[in-house]
Amino acid sequence: MRKHATEMKVGMNFEEVRATTRKEDRIIDTLEPVLNQHRLIIDQRLIDWDYRSNPDQAPEERLPRMLMYQLTRMCREKGAVKHDDRVDALALGVKYFQDVLAISAQEQTIQADRERWANMVDGFLNAPTLATDLLVAGSTFDDPITQEEGAIFTWM
Repeated sequence: MRKHATEMKVGMNFEEVRATTRKEDRIIDTLEPVLNQHRLIIDQRLIDWDYRSNPDQAPEERLPRMLMYQLTRMCREKGAVKHDDRVDALALGVKYFQDVLAISAQEQTIQADRERWANMVDGFLNAPTLATDLLVAGSTFDDPITQEEGAIFTWM
């Protein structure tokens, strides 16, 4: 693939991926949750292109090489789909974005935790009584405490 991209003068990076499970299981484990949640959007132009691909071959040879054919016939049985290159590429692409988005979600969670911590520290520095009351009341400190606004609770 790298050689072909170089010959075509396409500038892209390649990342090697090693699979440790059977291909059918990996494809289904990746695509099934996304398809069940209706989160995969396929452009109609891709379906049209897929249908028109390989026009020189006989229909019985063209059909197994189409993405939609492969996608609708994939099951956990070994060799269920003879040609599974397109659905495999789709599964790899979906898995890549799942991993990237999972990292982004984790980074956002960490950032939100840091902001809450900073709000709590600033609250104790600027308004210790109010911050103590909020902490005892179970506040998450999502919003910063800007000034001493007086106590929320009266303890005596």
